[in-house]
Amino acid sequence: MVLPSTLVNLSHPLATAVLVILLCHSAGAVAIAPLLREKPVCAQASASMARCHAHIVTDPAGRPIWNAHAPVAGFTPGDLRDAYKVTATGVSSTIIAIVAAYGYDSADSDLAIYRSFFGLPPCTKENGCFHKFNQRGEESGYPAQNLDWAQDSAIDLEMASAMCPGCTLYLVEADVNSFANLSAAENTAAALGAHVISNSYGGDEPNTQRFESSYHHAGVAVVASSGDRGYIVQFPASSTYVVAVGGTHLSHSGNKRGWMESAWRDGGSGCSAIYAKPPFQHDTGCPKRTVADVAAIADPFTRRCHLRSHPRWRIGMARIRRHKRRSADHRGHLRGERRQGARQPRSVSPQKIAVRREDRQQRHMRSGLPVYGRQGL
Repeated sequence: MVLPSTLVNLSHPLATAVLVILLCHSAGAVAIAPLLREKPVCAQASASMARCHAHIVTDPAGRPIWNAHAPVAGFTPGDLRDAYKVTATGVSSTIIAIVAAYGYDSADSDLAIYRSFFGLPPCTKENGCFHKFNQRGEESGYPAQNLDWAQDSAIDLEMASAMCPGCTLYLVEADVNSFANLSAAENTAAALGAHVISNSYGGDEPNTQRFESSYHHAGVAVVASSGDRGYIVQFPASSTYVVAVGGTHLSHSGNKRGWMESAWRDGGSGCSAIYAKPPFQHDTGCPKRTVADVAAIADPFTRRCHLRSHPRWRIGMARIRRHKRRSADHRGHLRGERRQGARQPRSVSPQKIAVRREDRQQRHMRSGLPVYGRQGL
C-alpha cells in the first residue's frame, strides 16, 4: 500500500489540497458490529454512464441504519489530519473543485453545519469560499437534485473542509451522470481555475477514450476514486492523466504513527485494457496502466463523521460508534436533538414517531448493537 504522503511534498502549497482529494472517495460509514451490511448508494450504471462511489451501512434486510439524534461520533477532521500528518490549513487562493452529477440543493447549508460543528472557519458564497456551478459554469440553472449523488458530493465537500479548511471550494454539477456531461463539467472546473479536481465516480472503460482529454489539464491535479468492485478497473481512474486513488481501512494504533492502515478488500484495482501507463509508473505487473496509484481511508466500516440536514437522507460515510478520543466540546454537541423544522411523514403524528423511535432505539440497545445514524442536523 502506498500512502498519500508519498505522492506529494507536504510542504508545497498545493500538497494539502491534493491530499484532501485522496480522502474524498467512496468511503467511510459505521462501526463494525454483528449483522451489519453495506451497499452502494448509487445504482449500477449502463455503458458511457458513471455511478457515484458512496456506500451506506444497512441492517441485514438492506434497510439503511438511522438515528434520531445528532450528530454521532467518528473520526473528526482533527483525527484525519493527524492520521495523514497534515499541519497546513491551506489558503483561499487554492481552489478545490468537486465534480459530480445532478443537483445538491442544500450543499451550502449542509457544509455550514459540518464546518460549524467542528470549529472550522465559515465557507460560504458570501465570503467567497464556496461556489456552486452547473456544468456550463453558471451559478444558476442547477440540475435536478438526486439524493444519492448529493450524498456523495457532501462527503467530498466535508473531507475537503476537514483537510484544507482554508481552501476555496467549488461544486460543479453535471446535468446527468453520463460521461458526456461529467466530462463537460470537468472542463468547466478547469476553466474556472481549479488547482485540484475531485471525481468520486466511475464506470466501465470501453468507449471512454473520447472523454479522456477532459481529464487532462496541465498544472491541475485531477484525482479519481478507483472504485469499489475489487479487481475491476473503472474510468476515469484508469486514465493516463489521472491520479487513481484506492481505499484503505484506518484505525488507531500504538505504533509511532498512531494509526494502522490496511488495504480495503473492495477497493478498485487492476490493469487497464485501454490506457497507457503514465510516465511515473514503471511496474511490470500490467502492460498498460496500473490502478491504483495511492490510497487513503475508504472502507465503509471505517469511522468518519458525516453530518447532513436533509430529512430523507440515509446514512452514508459516517462512522457512528462512539469515538473515545473526541473532545469535551464534541460530547456536548452529541446531546443535541433533531434540527428544528425537519419534516415528518404526514400520516403519522410526531408523538407516535417519537414513541416508535424510542422503541427502536431500545431494541437496538438490548441487542448489544450501537444506535445508528441518521443525524438530525
